[in-house]
Amino acid sequence: MNPETGQKIKYHPGKTGATGWEAIDHYHAHNLNATGKVDHYLNSNGEPVPKGSNASHIKPDDEGYKANKKN
Repeated sequence: MNPETGQKIKYHPGKTGATGWEAIDHYHAHNLNATGKVDHYLNSNGEPVPKGSNASHIKPDDEGYKANKKN
């Protein structure tokens, strides 16, 4: 968690033998303004997205993630 902003990022390492997102290293960025499951996370561009959606899974090599990380 970022102590200045309260932003919480959660890392999920890919698992050998798993399928789908469980097999791929990825992050989840929690939406500090979430009102429920429909806007629980942020995508790589910082936009609210539903929990469990493909957009809620941010790969470390995602261009939007890299651009936002620099800010």
